Amino acid sequence: NSIGSGLGCTILPAYVAPLGVSNTVVRPLDVELPSLDLFVSYRKNTESVGVKRFIDQLNKVFHLDKNLD
Repeated sequence: NSIGSGLGCTILPAYVAPLGVSNTVVRPLDVELPSLDLFVSYRKNTESVGVKRFIDQLNKVFHLDKNLD
């Protein structure tokens, strides 16, 4: 990769930091991070257990506004 070869740099999510490679440096950025509005779309009356579980997990992580129709 270009980082390990000394040819570049990149911005990584925090969860990647512990996976560091021996010849690279990982430093946290001390800046306010940008935000992005994300949306999820699904059928209103879905009976799919998979969709319901996925939405439940999204709500746990992102605290979805369930009042939107």
